[in-house]
Amino acid sequence: MSYYDLRNRHNERKVWSETKPTLKATIQFETGRGLWVLRKEFNDHAHLDNYLAYMRKKHGYLTDEVWIQGEAEDNASSKHNLK
Repeated sequence: MSYYDLRNRHNERKVWSETKPTLKATIQFETGRGLWVLRKEFNDHAHLDNYLAYMRKKHGYLTDEVWIQGEAEDNASSKHNLK
């Protein structure tokens, strides 16, 4: 790689299709004052796991249920495997 290539590496941009979220989830949290439901898009299951861990650590919210839209139809419940 040349010096010119190293200097101009910051100009490389990802194409929208490479960064587009592929997983849509509806998440229900137990907040301590009641239930809170939200819909959010994630890049993959690891991204979803990181978000759930963040919400527990940052806000103390416990994950009640997760529904994933667009998963294989053979999984009747389509619930995320909570740890």
